[in-house]
Amino acid sequence: MPPGARKPLIKPKEIDDVPIIILTLWSKVLDDGQLRSLGLELLQQLEKVKDTNNGFVVGGRKESFHIDVYPGRLAGYNISIQQIASTIGSANISKHTGDIELNGFKMEVYSGDFFKKVEDIENLVIAVNDGMPVYVRDVADVYYAPEDTLQMVNYYTGKANKTDQKAAGDQAVTIAIAKKFGTNGVEVAANILAKVEELKGRLIPDNVHVSVTRDYGKICQR
Repeated sequence: MPPGARKPLIKPKEIDDVPIIILTLWSKVLDDGQLRSLGLELLQQLEKVKDTNNGFVVGGRKESFHIDVYPGRLAGYNISIQQIASTIGSANISKHTGDIELNGFKMEVYSGDFFKKVEDIENLVIAVNDGMPVYVRDVADVYYAPEDTLQMVNYYTGKANKTDQKAAGDQAVTIAIAKKFGTNGVEVAANILAKVEELKGRLIPDNVHVSVTRDYGKICQR
């Protein structure tokens, strides 16, 4: 396990953990990285709907930090790739260091923190050369961008599609949402879809289409 990782949480899966609504966001304009960011924002809003449970997003490239190192600059400062990797790796850590009890409340204490912005990496000191600190920004370009493609979701429409929205392998991401145990699937599904309609034109731009690819509430009504 990586440093700072807590013990895994193991829990059983129940029937109510199965998504009742699956939405596919697709676009002819936005790329998969932009669609994933939008999907995560939309999921946050949909999880606020009454009686919804766990949700997740499938597809799209995650945003990550990229570090492009210049070999010539490394040689000029007599710094190795391993030094950069070690400096960045040891700084990007959050570790549980203990607990504090105060006025009947128990609080967990952590030391360190994970990188939040490009400057956090750029300002790390790798070494000291001729009495002057050498920063990551002196030997590398650091930027935040989508990672390499690991999985891909594409959306197609067929002959059964009766709308004006036609897709032929367009970039897409999928959002899946479950309901809480013992709640009415028909009502929860209807509330989720109503929330989606409310967010169109606000959170969801006009150049992004939302297709319902699973609606368990509709199935239950049959």
